[in-house]
Amino acid sequence: MHITQTKEKYMKPLFFLFILCIGCFGTMAQPVATMLDFKQGKREAIMMDLPYSSSVIEQALIDTMRKQGYIGKTSGDYLIFKAVQFDAIAAVPLDWYIKIDRKSRKEKDLSTVTMLIGKDINEYVSSGSDPAIFTNAMAYMNGWRKTVSSYDLQLQINDQAEIIRDQERKIKNLSEEADDLAKRKKELEEEIILNQKNRDALLLEKEAQISVLEKLKSRKN
Repeated sequence: MHITQTKEKYMKPLFFLFILCIGCFGTMAQPVATMLDFKQGKREAIMMDLPYSSSVIEQALIDTMRKQGYIGKTSGDYLIFKAVQFDAIAAVPLDWYIKIDRKSRKEKDLSTVTMLIGKDINEYVSSGSDPAIFTNAMAYMNGWRKTVSSYDLQLQINDQAEIIRDQERKIKNLSEEADDLAKRKKELEEEIILNQKNRDALLLEKEAQISVLEKLKSRKN
């Protein structure tokens, strides 16, 4: 009975901690409305945290938008895409102002992405003025989690493939070096045999010359 009560005592906090963790991860993936200082005014924007570095997120968005026919440009802290028209968001072209910040110095792989949507000069989409567009943009932005995840996975695949290619290059170089060493070994072995033959020949020649010398000495006597 005591053991059962003790298990229940520890299981309840763990259960609530588990639920809390699930809630945290779920919140991280969901875009939320926020206020942003932009062009000397407070603007409503959409904000979302993503568990990736700012450089990976930026390149993922640039690559994805390029495939859709939109080329982004950087201005200050913002990545800007002009006259973007996606029917999933609105039937009219809109300007996207995207800001990607590292969450903190310690969390290099956690970033905050903020998107402000412009309609015209000094006119921006908000939940009050354009609730449907704002809601659609939030839903669309939520899809960036999968977009960045796929891009990051492809980067890892590319990096891993490059590691293998680098190893293959090293193996090829070592194999070629082994062939060269084997060739040099064969040449050295042939040189050793030739050296031995030359030495044996010289030894015979030496014996012959010694014989000549002895004969010459004998004639002196």
